[in-house]
Amino acid sequence: GEQTTSTQRTSPAVTPQLVGDLAEERAANMSELVRLGREYSVLDPTGGIPGFLGWLTSALRGEDRSGGDAVEIVTFHAAKGLEWSVVHVAGLEEGFVPIHHAKDSPDDLDEERRLLYVALTRARDELICSWAKTRTFGSRTANRQPSPWLGIIANTVGATPPEVPRQAGAGRAKAARASLKKPTSDMPENQVELFEALRAWRKAQAKEADVAAFVIFSDATLRAVAEARPKTRSELLALHGIGAVKAQRFGDDLLQVVADN
Repeated sequence: GEQTTSTQRTSPAVTPQLVGDLAEERAANMSELVRLGREYSVLDPTGGIPGFLGWLTSALRGEDRSGGDAVEIVTFHAAKGLEWSVVHVAGLEEGFVPIHHAKDSPDDLDEERRLLYVALTRARDELICSWAKTRTFGSRTANRQPSPWLGIIANTVGATPPEVPRQAGAGRAKAARASLKKPTSDMPENQVELFEALRAWRKAQAKEADVAAFVIFSDATLRAVAEARPKTRSELLALHGIGAVKAQRFGDDLLQVVADN
């Protein structure tokens, strides 16, 4: 007959030490949640729970998980702008990639190629592509075929990269070194003065709100403000890193700093 195997799970003994550890961990988690809530309230004082949860999801994606054991599952669309050390691109099958209804439209096929490119370039160190020989849809099992683009990927991976001329390599190295210089190294003096004034204002705002400075604005955004010298809210909203919420929250102060410098 059919053999079955049963296992019995033994719970750890509940000790005062374990209870204390759990209480300490819970308190630490609550403290971290409060800190994140404070940061969100600085960005959007009128925001509610749905907005906080969306912001929290986005913020956690930027956390370094290199020391942990975790997997994040996202669609090709949702992967835009993100990066991981190891990426598995699954489901590279005919009818999935490209999606079956895109085959009759050149524009749709181009969009499918762009999305696949996004997925393939999310890997920092290792990329694994896979497809299933069979899949079960409801009660039906179907044989599957690899995506017609999988061969192109394999050929590209196996190709020998072209040699980079030494002069071009030196140019790239120079550009890389330049990118490590101070953020004001290539700015005119009048822009540098405004940029430093904006950073001083940001530091004061961050201290008052008890949050990290980048929560208010990044250096890149402050640089954009220093370069553009906006005079109106509309001009502020046209800059990178400034949306409606931050313009509402900090717009008048930013414009005043610009006007004073």
